[in-house]
Amino acid sequence: LSLGDDPEWTPLTVSGTPPMGRIRHSAVYDPDGNRIIVFGGLGLNGNLVALDDVWSLSLSNQPTWTRLQPSGPGPSARYFHSAIYDPLRQRLLVFGGGIIPDEDVPLLKKKGVHQVFGPGTPLSTIVRYLNENLTRAKKG
Repeated sequence: LSLGDDPEWTPLTVSGTPPMGRIRHSAVYDPDGNRIIVFGGLGLNGNLVALDDVWSLSLSNQPTWTRLQPSGPGPSARYFHSAIYDPLRQRLLVFGGGIIPDEDVPLLKKKGVHQVFGPGTPLSTIVRYLNENLTRAKKG
């Protein structure tokens, strides 16, 4: 979208293999690299799988999609998270999300969280847990 006096949408011709279609992802602009960075979300491949991939869309010359392969341990697959670009350190900061990693559950329970229901937990399991614990709370 050009933002001049007469705004106009113009299709962008992009090269490279694009990432899988997704929703609930994060996208930030890296002004130093003149690119957009996309992280995670729910992949639209028929079963809404949580993603942990990172993609770059260069905006210089011929816009091009490139999958980034960061070294070191990254965040787990997630969606409904937030992200910002830190230009001083040239890094993407990811916070929160809809997936709680399994390794975080013991600490959460130690801190007082009674139960964590991960993706794919049947609704009947959640309802049964709530009914049992609400009943227990009323009696206690």
